[in-house]
Amino acid sequence: MKSINQVPREVTFFQAIKDFFAGYVEFKGRTTRAGYWWVRLVEIIISIAFLSMTISLLMYAAMDATQYYQYDNYSYEDYQAIGYNFLSTIFRYTPFFLIYGIGVLALFLPNLSLECRRLRDAGMTGRGILTNYLMMFGLSFLMGFFYSANIYAYETMTYSHFGLVCSGLIFIISIQMFVFTILPTDKLETQSSNKLMKFFFRERILEESGPFFTTEKQSEEDFYE
Repeated sequence: MKSINQVPREVTFFQAIKDFFAGYVEFKGRTTRAGYWWVRLVEIIISIAFLSMTISLLMYAAMDATQYYQYDNYSYEDYQAIGYNFLSTIFRYTPFFLIYGIGVLALFLPNLSLECRRLRDAGMTGRGILTNYLMMFGLSFLMGFFYSANIYAYETMTYSHFGLVCSGLIFIISIQMFVFTILPTDKLETQSSNKLMKFFFRERILEESGPFFTTEKQSEEDFYE
């Protein structure tokens, strides 16, 4: 697997796309803001196009299913026929949805590795990134559990409240991760001696290079930490 270590201000659109596929499961390298957001831009455009086609398909299916019926005088049999016609039209386009779904699943790992490399480039440690993902996974599991449990607890909304708390925490972590992806290279590096800060963020090492100034240096160990 190719090692991806992009350099700021040197990543073109085509280089970003090439590195995205070349680093399919490369979690230890670096991806700059340009390398990250060029890929995200392409994915956003594709998603908007798919959403537009899906909405158009649903509108077409609805009009096709109801074109032979009077809007103000539906019988029970009419509703059944309309529903059948609607689903029949949708099922004809199943390969379209299937191809998109397979594409989303196939790109899950490269998208995950891309985000990890971007967060590393911004200054997070590998253990900090892993902790964030584990928290989101755990909170998602708890949210599903609490909302499911609430269905069988009609007399109380306690479970629903816990579910809302989990949803709020997931939202906060997601916003934090998004903000980190738009930060420049090494922005999150820290000189703090706080163990929690050093757990989540890479340590900034200063090396003396003259009597009146210092330059920043990052050890190889911290780079892959």
